[in-house]
Amino acid sequence: RRAIDLMKNQFLSTVNHELRTPLTSVLGSLGLLSEGIAGELSERGKSLLGITLSNVERLARLISNILDMDDIQSGRMRLDFWPISLSRLVENAVEEQRTAAGVRLTLSSTAPRALVHADGERLSQALNHLLSNALKYSPHGGTVEVAVQAIGDRLRVSVTDQGPGIAEQFRARIFQPFSQAANGDADF
Repeated sequence: RRAIDLMKNQFLSTVNHELRTPLTSVLGSLGLLSEGIAGELSERGKSLLGITLSNVERLARLISNILDMDDIQSGRMRLDFWPISLSRLVENAVEEQRTAAGVRLTLSSTAPRALVHADGERLSQALNHLLSNALKYSPHGGTVEVAVQAIGDRLRVSVTDQGPGIAEQFRARIFQPFSQAANGDADF
């Protein structure tokens, strides 16, 4: 058990120092390029830069998720609760994900001014995961509907897609960290 813990700690240290640091530099450079600091890019160059930036941001989120899992499991995860506008948070998440090619993303809200006491960054992270999976598994030409609803004194955020759904035999494990369906089609 100690050897496994040592290997895990070495892995997390490597992820944190050897991957996150250069990745931060790459993100910064790509951000500068997208702002035109090195001159005007062709339309093809802008497109390639946008794809690269999106993929590097996704990799950075994955690394953060790995490190967050360790913090959660060890009880070191610190949450910063503040009153935040739920509708604004959801709108921002939808805008971040709207670039999915071939899938329409809609948003409706019956509680546009609702405030929640939450850790906005963690709530955004969870919502982005839901949206990413919904878009990933929706058919081309499909629609992903996002809704913020007031139900009595509670608020509900729902993400509805037209994908194949989650296999019955996998549902019991869906909320386990880094779970993936046996067929390899659905990762969570």
